[in-house]
Amino acid sequence: MDNEENKINQNLDEESLVSDLKNSLANTIREAKVTLGELLQNIESTVQDNEIGDETKEIIKNLSEDLRKSLEISSNSSINKKNEKKISKEEE
Repeated sequence: MDNEENKINQNLDEESLVSDLKNSLANTIREAKVTLGELLQNIESTVQDNEIGDETKEIIKNLSEDLRKSLEISSNSSINKKNEKKISKEEE
């Protein structure tokens, strides 16, 4: 029984950690969006040369999209690893 209780407690702890990581990742993504949005606003209000401003905004938008995709891939990868680990434990 003790071994079974330990496994249950360990699973609950792992689930809690995964939940915390997901929340942290979501907060980081939101903060990055806000920061990049503020950066775009600053560029629009301070850069006088339209060509430079447009190119800079395009770079920031691309960076934002790359960051989003990277975090999405990373998040999916972590979730898949967690699910694989859970399935393997259940098979034992």
